[in-house]
Amino acid sequence: MKRILVFLLMLGFSASAQVAVNTDGTSPDPSAMLDVKSTSRGMLVPRMTTAQRTAIATPAAGLLVFDNTTQSFWFYSAGSWVELTDQGSLQWVPNGSNISYSAGNVGVGDASPASTLTVGNGDKFQVSGTQGDVTFTDDEATIQFPATTNPNSPMISMFSSGTQNADRMVISHSPNYSKWGIEYCDTSDVIYFRNSIARIAGINLYGLFGLKDAAENPEATFHVKGQTYNRTAIFGTPIGGDYYNTNVAIGNNEGNAILYIGKDLGDYAELRWNFSETPSTGYLGIQTVGSEAISLQESGGRVGVGTTLPQSRLEVYTDNNNFTQLGLDNTIGNYIFQNQQPANGANQSALFVSRDRSSSSPGTGYHNFLTNAALKTYSNWGDPYSFAITAHSWNDFGRSGSVFGADNAGSYFGVLAYKNSSNTNYGGYFTNSTNGAGKSFQAKTNIGIGVWGELFGADIHGEVYGLYTEGGDYALYADGTTFQNGPQVHLQPNGTDQQTVLYANVSTDMTVQTSGFAEMNAGKATITFDESFRNSVSPDFPVVVTVTPVGVSQGIYLTETNTTGFSVAEAGEAKSNFRFAYIAIGKRAGYENPVVPSEVTRSDYATKLSRGLHNDTDTTSEGEGLYYENGKLTVGKHPSTIPDRSKTVNETRNPVRGQ
Repeated sequence: MKRILVFLLMLGFSASAQVAVNTDGTSPDPSAMLDVKSTSRGMLVPRMTTAQRTAIATPAAGLLVFDNTTQSFWFYSAGSWVELTDQGSLQWVPNGSNISYSAGNVGVGDASPASTLTVGNGDKFQVSGTQGDVTFTDDEATIQFPATTNPNSPMISMFSSGTQNADRMVISHSPNYSKWGIEYCDTSDVIYFRNSIARIAGINLYGLFGLKDAAENPEATFHVKGQTYNRTAIFGTPIGGDYYNTNVAIGNNEGNAILYIGKDLGDYAELRWNFSETPSTGYLGIQTVGSEAISLQESGGRVGVGTTLPQSRLEVYTDNNNFTQLGLDNTIGNYIFQNQQPANGANQSALFVSRDRSSSSPGTGYHNFLTNAALKTYSNWGDPYSFAITAHSWNDFGRSGSVFGADNAGSYFGVLAYKNSSNTNYGGYFTNSTNGAGKSFQAKTNIGIGVWGELFGADIHGEVYGLYTEGGDYALYADGTTFQNGPQVHLQPNGTDQQTVLYANVSTDMTVQTSGFAEMNAGKATITFDESFRNSVSPDFPVVVTVTPVGVSQGIYLTETNTTGFSVAEAGEAKSNFRFAYIAIGKRAGYENPVVPSEVTRSDYATKLSRGLHNDTDTTSEGEGLYYENGKLTVGKHPSTIPDRSKTVNETRNPVRGQ
């Protein structure tokens, strides 16, 4: 009972049947039948599923429920349920014929819109402003800028005309001036470019483009059709004074055709098509007045200079003794022929290549793209038996070869595949044993390989092995003193895959030696040296003999030695018979007091060679040079080897022009 009384006190009923629900005892607002007030709680409306909501019989307009299925508020209006979404969507409110809403369609100026958006009942849509107007009507869409009376004010319009059966987009200054535009024609499926008078260009659905008379019916990818008494195309001043019928025709049915380029009929060049039923004799010629200079053959795409019947892709023809054929066939790409005539003397060649320069223009390295050359070739693949350059010669006579290189005067040269004056064949023959101008007679500066070299016969370096030679009688013959700063090693076959290593004896004297075994007879023996030892040992110095008994003895001693042999006896005058071994060493005849060059024995000799003999594959440093003069080896460049920097361009000669 107490709870009911308290609740009744909180309701605060008024005499007019208004109801206030609150905790502060205030009266309901005069405009409200129910005034609910709280700062900490809300108000719940009836909650139900969609099925329960739609099952309500004869719902009153404005009935409000919360749908648990859609989780949204719904109210009943105009005979149907309307959802209030959480985005707060609102419906169009019909307002006569100004703005209307019907089943999802909105009308502006249309009370019954038939499309999603209908403006002006389908006959007009216009946007107006100070910067210009946009208007759509039945047959035209116009974008027009304000000052239409000004010729410089442009206008763009798009319209469709049933009478012309075409759609157009027109660009003009104003309606009072000529129009330029694009027109699509339904009947011919052609898009035209036109002015106010005529169609001047067109492109059809096949992608064919036509100009002037060919605009409405182009017959080729690009078709230009002239009109009577008008030129189709003019490049420069027309040849001749006739204004009419000057045209450019490419590919007609007249057979021969000529295109003239020039000043007048007495000074011009022409492009001539010489038609022939036989393709090999038909050609396209480029020539000046009366001269058939260049021709392009009809069949095969061949080009001829000086001939109308080229036999290769490009043929430059002088006469039967001199011609060049480029792109000859699948085996030989290019062919240059010259039949030298003895009457023309020396200095004849089928191909001459010359390089000159106006000032110093060095390359930057040894790479193919870093070098300068009079003739440069390059092979991308080093397949077997493939080379950047090959040269072959019969070499019938002496002093002939396949590849020759020399200085301008031929004072030093190198030849590959060379037959010398004694008809001996060389794979490579090199000589530079000459004394150039400015050199002293003693100075030896050049290094040769093959035959002669002023300072060294050969300069050979190997990172692993220095030199390998073999021969029938000997592998290596040195006509002179040999020097080495390492041991001399011999390899002795022993029947296995690894030979026995033997080291040669060394001595501070130039000596020869022999050895052997002999027999003591009654305590005595005399030995005669072999002939080779007797002929090699010096008679001016005693021979050193060492004897060693083999077996039991009283000991033996030398009783006499000379260059022919020695005698021994058993100690204590014993009379034993036993075997003994001996070694004899003597001075080598002719080398009793050997003299070696002090330059070679110096401790810095190898260092000098290393500084002077440079490995030129190393492009980061330069060789210092070596020369031998007045009995002394010097590291440096001899003055005679330094290029003459005062040499002028006029000293070079072009043998073709004689200058």
